[in-house]
Amino acid sequence: MKSILTLTTIILYTGTNAQNSPPKAGLSRETITDPINVGAQFPGGKKALQKYLQKNLRPEIASDNIVLRRLQKDSIQIVIVSFLVDTTGNISEVRVENPSQVHPNVGIEAVKVIQKGPKWIPATQNGKPVMYRQRQSIKFEVSQR
Repeated sequence: MKSILTLTTIILYTGTNAQNSPPKAGLSRETITDPINVGAQFPGGKKALQKYLQKNLRPEIASDNIVLRRLQKDSIQIVIVSFLVDTTGNISEVRVENPSQVHPNVGIEAVKVIQKGPKWIPATQNGKPVMYRQRQSIKFEVSQR
């Protein structure tokens, strides 16, 4: 069986949040939302992000953990990873948004690759950097060839 790793670099903007100041008492970071002028960006843009993911994700994680059932030719798992990009571009709070839909090891691999990545370009609001929750989908596909 041959493993094929397919990556999507579609940035999901729904539910993203900005924050100018620390959360107020009783509120989490995710309850404070303001319009964003420019979302957080991977240095070099979407193509650079795709190259980074292709270079750093290990396809054997998918082929070792995503099992093809009898007569099944391929299987796809899309990991949705979210993370905070702070005002200096540092990444924190990386998590899998859909853990019940993906194999745990595939989710762990996606989180590790995002965590070890470079600083991002922070989101801006009115020309000033703001904290931003970014969502990134990564598609793992295992095919029998």
